[in-house]
Amino acid sequence: MIRGAEIPAGLSSLPADAAGRDERLTITDVELHYVSPPLKPGILPASMQGDFDQVPKFILKVHTDAGIIGLGETHRMGGGPDSEGAGRLRQVAAMLRGHNVFDFDLQHLELPVQTNTSAFEVAFYDIIGKAVG
Repeated sequence: MIRGAEIPAGLSSLPADAAGRDERLTITDVELHYVSPPLKPGILPASMQGDFDQVPKFILKVHTDAGIIGLGETHRMGGGPDSEGAGRLRQVAAMLRGHNVFDFDLQHLELPVQTNTSAFEVAFYDIIGKAVG
C-alpha cells in the first residue's frame, strides 16, 4: 500500500546525494492508451497461434509534478475499453493522483483496487530510474 513517512524498500539503498532522492514525484495524471500492437510473425509458440496478437492492451503514461513521465503496459486483455478490467485501471489511475511515487513499496506494490499491478510497477520504476539518473 502507500507508505507514509517510511522509506520504501530499495529507495533506502540510494546514496543520500543521489539525484531525485529528495524530489517530490507526485503523480499528476495517468493516461491510458488502448492499443493492439501486432507481433512479429513467428514470435508466438504454435500453441498460441491465432488472433492473440490482435487482443488489445493498455499503455500507461504516469505523469509527475517534476515533469517525468513513466511508461508501463498491461497484459493483453479482452473485453474492450469499457470492460470491467479497463474500469479498474481507470479507477486506480484516478486514485493515484496526488500520491508520491517514492511512497510506494515497489517490492510488493499494493494498489487501492485490484488490477494489473505490473503495469503501474513498471511505470513507477521508469519514473524513479529517470529521477535518479
